[in-house]
Amino acid sequence: MDISRSMHVSIKLLVKWAQNEDFGDLIRLRLADSKASVRTDEKGRVLKKDFSVYNRMFNKWKKARQAWEKDLVSGDTIQKILKIKSGPHVGNVIREMKVKQVQGVLKNKRDAEKYLRKLAMKSVDKVRKSLDK
Repeated sequence: MDISRSMHVSIKLLVKWAQNEDFGDLIRLRLADSKASVRTDEKGRVLKKDFSVYNRMFNKWKKARQAWEKDLVSGDTIQKILKIKSGPHVGNVIREMKVKQVQGVLKNKRDAEKYLRKLAMKSVDKVRKSLDK
């Protein structure tokens, strides 16, 4: 596999990487494997190795992982703002917010609370529309 193709990472893939705390070890393992192998051209000349792609990939993963692990708001805050009880819906909102963090949309507590208030307004609008029918 040409690892340089992996540097054009979709957000969906980056979110998947961020969820895996061991992905950094996999990158390091791939780097070690590459360092131990000798690549040659068709004439048998040793090709120069460029490991910068591994560093860039590791740094992308590390940044995404840090965003994934950071809790901007608690489940209690989510329940309070959205006026919902604890349950799977809270977990779904937490996951959705973590994806937004990895994407760089939510960067701090204020962003997260603003996002939750927008979700709450959308829910209220849905209920109003269903009542109007």
